[in-house]
Amino acid sequence: MSARRIVAIVPMKPLRRTKTRLAGVLSEDERARLSLGMLRRVVAAAQSALGAVWVVGGDDAVRQAVERLGAVWHEDPGKDLNDTLTLAFRQACGGGLTPLYLPADLPFLTADDVHKAAQTSGGGETLMLAPARQDGGTNAILIPCHAPFSTALGVDSFRRHKQQAASLGIPYTICLSDGLELDLDTPDDLALCGELEPGFADKIVSVSMETTELHAPGG
Repeated sequence: MSARRIVAIVPMKPLRRTKTRLAGVLSEDERARLSLGMLRRVVAAAQSALGAVWVVGGDDAVRQAVERLGAVWHEDPGKDLNDTLTLAFRQACGGGLTPLYLPADLPFLTADDVHKAAQTSGGGETLMLAPARQDGGTNAILIPCHAPFSTALGVDSFRRHKQQAASLGIPYTICLSDGLELDLDTPDDLALCGELEPGFADKIVSVSMETTELHAPGG
C-alpha cells in the first residue's frame, strides 16, 4: 500500500480546554496559542509525508486554521478520545484509507518521523505502535483496516496496546523516532522543548498571535 493511502487522524480539543497542566506557567490565551502552533506543526508534517490529514474536534479557531492549511476538519462525535478515534478510523476505512493516529501536541514532529511510521507499518499493512518518552503512553498508532484492534490511550497505554495485540494474535511493529516520542503536557516538557529549541514557546505563541484570532466559546 502506498503511504498516500494512509490518512493521519489528529484529535483536537477546543483551544480553551487545552494544556491545562501548564496553567501555572502560561496564561489561558498562551496555552491556546501554543496548542494551535503545535497542531500546525503536526498537520504540516503529516501533509508532507502522507497528503491526507483529518483533524477531529476543536472549535472554530481550530477549524479555520485547519482549513487554511488545506487539511480536513471534522466535528468530534465521540464520548472520549478512544471513542473519537474508533469512529474516525471506521470512517477512514470506509473510504478506503488506512488510519494513522497522531497527537496534536508533538512539538518537533517532522515529515521524516511520519514517513518512518508509515514505512515501519509496511505502508499501512501492519499494526504500528510508537511509544511516548514518558508515562508509558502511545504517540502514534496505525491500524490496518482488517485488524480487529482498538485504541486504549491513556497512562501506560503502550504496554496495554502490546498486550492487546498479543492476545489477539495480531503482528505489530514498533516505531522509534525522536519526533514521535516527545509530547508536551507538563512544565517540565515545556522546559525541555525550550532546551531543544531556544525560544520555543515564545516563537509558537507569537506566530499564533500574528495569524489567528481566538474566540471565546460561543463567540
